[in-house]
Amino acid sequence: MIFETAIEKVIEKISFSELDYQTCISDVKYIVDALNAASKNKSTFFSNIFAELGSTVTFMKGNAIDSMPDFNYFLPFKMPLKMKPIFYYFNRKNLLRLKCKEKHALVEDGFVSAEYFHVLLSKHVKSVIEETKTIECAGRVYELTCHIRKMGNQIFAHNIKAVQVNADEQDPIIITFDFVPVFKFLMYETPLPNNVADNVEGARYWIICSAFIQDEISIFSKVTPYWQMLKPAQKDKARNTVRLIKAIAKKHNEEHFLEVCSSKSEIFWRVQELGEAYDNYTQPIFFLDIYARIINNIFTKFSPFLNLSKTFKFLKPFDDVLHLNEFLKSLQWNRDIDLNEVLPIFGLPIEI
Repeated sequence: MIFETAIEKVIEKISFSELDYQTCISDVKYIVDALNAASKNKSTFFSNIFAELGSTVTFMKGNAIDSMPDFNYFLPFKMPLKMKPIFYYFNRKNLLRLKCKEKHALVEDGFVSAEYFHVLLSKHVKSVIEETKTIECAGRVYELTCHIRKMGNQIFAHNIKAVQVNADEQDPIIITFDFVPVFKFLMYETPLPNNVADNVEGARYWIICSAFIQDEISIFSKVTPYWQMLKPAQKDKARNTVRLIKAIAKKHNEEHFLEVCSSKSEIFWRVQELGEAYDNYTQPIFFLDIYARIINNIFTKFSPFLNLSKTFKFLKPFDDVLHLNEFLKSLQWNRDIDLNEVLPIFGLPIEI
């Protein structure tokens, strides 16, 4: 068996039964509707933040892992403010400031404040989750938690987790929403000037993907996502890559280390970098490419601690996922793979 076939088999084995899949989809929609309603009840300028939350979900039950077909990493929303982008800040076409004449909690000295945006949005998300706490879907009870982690380039990623807590359920459903909130600008409303436009022909929108403070000035970074141009089959390749990496993380009890550099983040920016060349990557090769990038970023971030894995047992799983990268690369060129060598990597039982 070749590596490509082995990965296809793994993807099949981490798939849901139709009944369980429909149950998860139903619960995801119910949870999203509940959070969206709770958010809108607050009547703040972030009240519509959860409108597209469902696209950021990943759900698990036993060995099965999946997400929505239209899954996304960014959570785009429109701010109820009239903002005028001031481009080409510091002579970099991806940087800008957001000028706003309105009196608003997010506005400071006539410009949208990056600091206020991060602080107030995080406060809003946290308050909605803390006030909701539990949600019941057709007898299935979920407890909700949330946390925020800082990614690279001043990007703040949010994680909302809903864990089924029914005592009689041996394989509880775990639903996670991983996302980075972003301002969304429609091209027909706010077109990009030619000198700062990204090379994404036919794009419908562009987004503010990060915000930071420099010299006491709020600066934003924009991108026109190539992601919006992908067809369903192209998104499936990215979605399956997230599923495979989640399976490895679950197997090694190292969701934290593998989420330090989120698989969704790596996938989004890799697709952005590749553009049309993304089509040239097969499912297994794209998975290996993303996994190697995640491991490289983890290695860079934690290299001072790598030699401690023999001393501190809690670092052992971290050491395992690093060595696993080399093992996967070696399998890529093996034309006669035993499937039972591959299945345990993803936490799956061997075939007898």
